[in-house]
Amino acid sequence: MRPLTHRTSRYVRSGVVVLVATLALAGCYQGDARYSTNTTDARRATRIWNDPWAAPDTVKTAGGTVAYPGVVRLVASRAYQISAVPGDAVIGEIQAAQEDGWELTGADCTRTYDGIYSAFASLTRHGDLDHAATAWVLVGNRQSSGPPQNHASHADETDRLNTAPSPDADDPPATRDPRPVTVTVLVEVPHHLDQEWSDPPTVQLQDTCLAGATPGVGAQLEPGRKVLADRIPGKRSKPKDRPVGPRDGLLDAIGQADRDPTISELGLNMRRWISVDHGTTASAPQDQIEPVQAPPTTLTRTVDQATADGWSLTYTGCWASGLTLAELHRSLTNGYDLALRLELAPDPTDSTQTAFAAKTLISTPTEGGPGPHDLGKVTTPCWAQQPPDPAAPPAFTWAGVPWFGPASTGIAEP
Repeated sequence: MRPLTHRTSRYVRSGVVVLVATLALAGCYQGDARYSTNTTDARRATRIWNDPWAAPDTVKTAGGTVAYPGVVRLVASRAYQISAVPGDAVIGEIQAAQEDGWELTGADCTRTYDGIYSAFASLTRHGDLDHAATAWVLVGNRQSSGPPQNHASHADETDRLNTAPSPDADDPPATRDPRPVTVTVLVEVPHHLDQEWSDPPTVQLQDTCLAGATPGVGAQLEPGRKVLADRIPGKRSKPKDRPVGPRDGLLDAIGQADRDPTISELGLNMRRWISVDHGTTASAPQDQIEPVQAPPTTLTRTVDQATADGWSLTYTGCWASGLTLAELHRSLTNGYDLALRLELAPDPTDSTQTAFAAKTLISTPTEGGPGPHDLGKVTTPCWAQQPPDPAAPPAFTWAGVPWFGPASTGIAEP
């Protein structure tokens, strides 16, 4: 990982614009309109977009799939790199989620070819269909397979996860040396056609393989669930076509964002989105800089500079692992909103160093769905808070409400 060495080239911009399809399913889906995103899906997704622990940097709504009859329920994700033992990294996220009210429902620990464990955990928010959610934390080779697939039925993938190979008694012990890993958090919510949602029992961390318990104990993952396709109300119909091209006033908003001193100082540039994506309604103008070595004060200094320049600090999150997130917002012309997300974490290749990353997005006004609301200003960020017991600091602290997105593709009637 390259260090930051010069003010004018202090931040290294990624080579391509990252175009995240936010609220994309409603705009791209060309199958049965009955599966399309509606206001119920938008409301359920918004609860997760605003969840302090989930704090996603990629958001979407549940909606129809184009490959087969069914729905995709994945609405939020985030990922970061850190140097850690895979199981310890998962435990850190579990404990952080529990600070925010999530409950552990399963865990799985598997062996890779070199004897190093990968790790996986599932968590839940209990409640009715409007409040329920399922989250997964994946570290190691699990991130390539993801959670149970968002098909109409999850049973096959759940069976595969529950029967994943575990270490045998004669196997050599897995190494406990930290290594660079990617930690991925994914969250699903019920689609508006779901009639029920699995509510697995809570398990204790000490009863799972993550804490050294017998493999399989506490490893029951979420059972399958499905949309009852034969009971979908209404007649099959094709979704309405959505306009393609930059929305009214969006190009002016992009120009204003690129002239912002903080955006320029970070080396972010969203004008490339115009030529790459041509302003399709399924993606938001967005750019990022990849993690690079930077002083530990880089994030807080950037926050101070941005707020002095008129930005509002709307969310901060601090994990015991050293991960720190900050989100700032400011208004643009024509009703658009500019979001800036900053991340600081221990450098995965050198734990004595820190790595800094930044990501920005123009949030598009929605048609009938949620938009950037008054998030309020954070006056005491998490890094300035004093823990009640300094000898036992919490696994996760936060202030404010996360909100990184969305773009608009239009929302069907409920």
